[in-house]
Amino acid sequence: MGEIASLNLPWRTVPGIKPSAIAIADAENRIIGEFESAAQARYIAERCNAGADAAPVAKGQFVGERADMKAKTPVPVPGEQPRIALPQVTLCMIETREHALAALAVWECITRIEFGDVLIFTDKRAFFHGIPGARFVEVPDWPEKIGWSRCCWQELAPHLHTSHVLCIQWDSWVIDQGMWSNDWLAFDYIGAPWWYKDGMNVGNGGFSLRSAALMRHLRKHRDRYPCTSALDDDLLCRGYRPRLMDEGFVWAPQETAFDFAFECVRPDPARRHFGFHACFNFGLVLEPEPLAGRAAIMARSKYITKTGHMWNNFVQANPEFKQLTAAAAAS
Repeated sequence: MGEIASLNLPWRTVPGIKPSAIAIADAENRIIGEFESAAQARYIAERCNAGADAAPVAKGQFVGERADMKAKTPVPVPGEQPRIALPQVTLCMIETREHALAALAVWECITRIEFGDVLIFTDKRAFFHGIPGARFVEVPDWPEKIGWSRCCWQELAPHLHTSHVLCIQWDSWVIDQGMWSNDWLAFDYIGAPWWYKDGMNVGNGGFSLRSAALMRHLRKHRDRYPCTSALDDDLLCRGYRPRLMDEGFVWAPQETAFDFAFECVRPDPARRHFGFHACFNFGLVLEPEPLAGRAAIMARSKYITKTGHMWNNFVQANPEFKQLTAAAAAS
C-alpha cells in the first residue's frame, strides 16, 4: 500500500453545487471535487478514508500546504531564451469549454517552441484564429468530462504524424523551453509527479508527453484498456500502467518527471520545470498583468466557478482575487 500525503480525512459525499451533482468534502467542509456519478464520488471517498493507494486525490488539498504557495515563490525561469524546434512533437489541445484560456495556453507554447504539428480538437475554432499551422478536428461539447478523456484516448492517435504528443489544457503550458531534453523521447509517458510513494507516481495528464505508440495502442486495444473514468490519468498511470509496462511501454522516473513539470507537488521552490498544470499555480508562473487577465476570464466562466473546486483553489492560492468571487457567484 502506498503512502499518501495528509488529506484532511475523513472525506464524505455532500450535495454538489451543480444541479444533480455529488461532491466530496473534507473534514473542514472544503469541497474537494464534484462528480456526475454518486457511485464514483462514494468510491473515491471510501478509498481515501481507507488509506488505499489507488485512490485519486483532489488537488486542492495541497494548495495551502505548499511552502512555495505560502511564500509566493515564483518558478525560476531564466531571462530571454531562444525558441527551440521540436519536429518530433505535436502540440495537442482538446477544449470545448474554456476556449479563450485554451487559446492563450496554446500561444504560450508556440511562442517558445516550434512544434512538428499543432492539433486542436474543439467545437469553436474561431477562438484559435491565427495560430500558425494548426490543424482542427471538430468535436462536440461533451456534457461530462469523460467525453474529453475518451477523445484523448481513442480519437487522438489517428491524427498524429510525429513520434510524441504534448497534451496541454487551458491551465497548462510550457514555461521554460530551456529545460527540454531529447532524452524524454525515450519514454512513452511523462507527467508531473503526484504524492504517492509506491513507485507509480508519474503522473498528471493535464500537461503530459505521450508517445504516439502508446496512444495507438490504447485505441487499438480499447477493449482491454477502456476509458471508464474522467480521472483518466489516474486510470492510465496507476490502474493500467503495470500491464502496459509488461507490454513494453516505459514511464519516466520521478526525478525526470519533476524536470518536466509540476502540479500539486513541488518539493524544491528553486527547481526549474519545463511546464506545469493547474490554475492554482498561475501566480507562480505569470506576471501580475497576465495573471489578472486570466483571473477575470475565469471569474466570468460558469464552468470554472460553478464547478467549485477550480475557482476556490485558485483564490486560495491567489487571495488578491477574492473580490472577484462575488462577481463569479452572480455570473
